[in-house]
Amino acid sequence: MKKLLSAVTALMVMTATASYTVHAEENEQNTQQYTVTFLDFDDKEWLKLTVSEGDVIDYSAIDTSSLHRYKDIYTEQVFSSWDITPETVAKDTTIRALALTASISIDGIPDKTHYFYADEVIDLKGLSVMINVEKEVPVERSGKVIIVTEKSKMDVTSSCEARPKLLKDAFTQGKTAEIKVYPINEDQPITSYTVNCHPQHGDANANGKVDAVDSAAVLRIYTNIATGGYVESDRELIYRADADLDGKLTANDASIILSYYTAASAHIIPDWNTLISGT
Repeated sequence: MKKLLSAVTALMVMTATASYTVHAEENEQNTQQYTVTFLDFDDKEWLKLTVSEGDVIDYSAIDTSSLHRYKDIYTEQVFSSWDITPETVAKDTTIRALALTASISIDGIPDKTHYFYADEVIDLKGLSVMINVEKEVPVERSGKVIIVTEKSKMDVTSSCEARPKLLKDAFTQGKTAEIKVYPINEDQPITSYTVNCHPQHGDANANGKVDAVDSAAVLRIYTNIATGGYVESDRELIYRADADLDGKLTANDASIILSYYTAASAHIIPDWNTLISGT
């Protein structure tokens, strides 16, 4: 996590245009001294310098590395600039550090959460991972310096991967599994979601294949229920036969199973997700 954030903040700082160039000069003839107080990102006192009137302040000599921090595992802050950079001071002066903040957000999770074949690879289509950058910038208006926040986004979805990647590794036991999403080469996940495995989907009679017999069986059960007959109590049968995954057996389940069988009979590899969505 930190590697990904740091790469972005380093890039933003490197490409930022320096606002000021200050050279160090010391005026030993002036005896009047003033205090320059530097504040951190939270407006807390961070550093005090005593300078003589007329002395030119060398901002490049100030080590700002200690301002760098991780507010949490998803948010990094680095020094961007100072709100003001007077070359000299003629009074006690307060200067605030401005931050560049980068945070990771999950703007979308993968679309596919149902899997039906043991050799499938976890599909991250639909995942959206963004790094949101907020940079504080000093702007002079009407003789006063105000701080504005420039915002930008960077899509880092392609730098993320699922772990485990293979369905067979995810479902070592049970019908659900947690998939974690990691930035590549990171050891801290940025999100996780649940996927479901249906290895016998549509195989109502559990004979190892999906055919017209399964469709007929589902239609028969649905008809019995609709006409006030018995209510199917075999939970595993309902689980296998619930083709549209709505938690109940209806004529639509029979229709989907029949569509699957028709496609398979034509030597077309059917996609359950497409059949379920009707697209």
